[in-house]
Parts: sequence; C-alpha cells; structure tokens
Amino acid sequence: TRFVWPATIFFLLYYMALNILAGTSPGLMGRKLLGEFTFGYLFALSQFVMAFVVAWIYSRWAARRIDPLATDLREKLHRQQIKEVAE
Repeated sequence: TRFVWPATIFFLLYYMALNILAGTSPGLMGRKLLGEFTFGYLFALSQFVMAFVVAWIYSRWAARRIDPLATDLREKLHRQQIKEVAE
C-alpha cells in the first residue's frame, strides 16, 4: 500500500488534469508549442507515456518487494506438500 495508493492517486490526478485544463483553460490547451501540436495534444499524449512509466516503476518495485515474498511462500508450500506426501 505504500507504493500502490500514492501511485494511483498521482496517476488519477494527472489524468483528471487533462479534463480540468481542457474545460477551464482553453487558451493554454490551444497554445501551439511544436509546429501544429498544441499543449493540449502534447499533454494528452503524455498520458500514454506516464502510464508506461508508472507500469515500469511498479514492475521494478514488485520485482524487489513482492516477488521474493511469493518465491518464499511457494517454497514453503512445496516443502509442506512434500511432507504430506511422505506421511
């Protein structure tokens, strides 16, 4: 929960910022930045990048924190199953 809740809140706020800015700041969202690309288009495309970044960070976190716990549990259950079969 130390990682998942803050990451979820951050991503939801980032996602909702597009809708809020589109409704409250049309001048900002329509400002051209790179050729014909406006701030709104770039911000919307950044949502895809942010989703991949959050997923990548989570996968690294899970590999460090959750995977060792899952491996330990799997080994304990396997040892318990071997004892039950031997009895």
